[in-house]
Amino acid sequence: MSSARVAIIGGGLSPSFAKTLREVSCDPARYHLVRDASTPEELLDGVEASARSCQLLVVMAGEWLRDEGLSLLIEIQQLRRNSRVLLVDANVESLALGHALRLGLRGLTDRDVDAPRLARVLDSIASGELWIGRQLLAEVIGLLAPADHCDRMDVWLNLPALTERERDVLKLVLDGKPNKSIATELTISEQTVKIHLQHVYRKLGVHRRVDLLKAFSGSMPAARSA
Repeated sequence: MSSARVAIIGGGLSPSFAKTLREVSCDPARYHLVRDASTPEELLDGVEASARSCQLLVVMAGEWLRDEGLSLLIEIQQLRRNSRVLLVDANVESLALGHALRLGLRGLTDRDVDAPRLARVLDSIASGELWIGRQLLAEVIGLLAPADHCDRMDVWLNLPALTERERDVLKLVLDGKPNKSIATELTISEQTVKIHLQHVYRKLGVHRRVDLLKAFSGSMPAARSA
């Protein structure tokens, strides 16, 4: 484990998990449990106020990531760069997980984890390791492989074909938002979101959400020379 003392901020945790976390983090030489936030806003306040002398570990309910999208991880990183996130009871698709890893996610666990196992999880993440199932991690590695340059260029060149609403949906998809959140933000139904996405796929020449995310990963490709 890293020699740096680790500050822990919980967010949206069940009473039983919060109790286990308190039990594991009771060693003042290793951990400092800052708070257990009840809202994402309170969590971000805790991140901002955390001591810079400690390494920061955010232990957060997976449903918060589902509801807030990757924007919550982005805000955590903006407030405290290099903070590490452990998600509890998260049903994360591999395509979203790939982007989340770039934003500080370092582990996944379930809410019924016992104290000894949770201690191993925290120690591993504090030491800079990942705590993610091998099969899921293998899928993520495949997704993070760079898209073919020509395919990426074609996607960028086809952007003008999208309607304004299709561009709105595309932007939120690239922000990591699930269809339910996109529907709420744009005040439309989930079915309408799916229809817009099908149009986006067709116009941009991709077949799946994962292809869309891979095509737009990184910056806009440089123009090809004549």
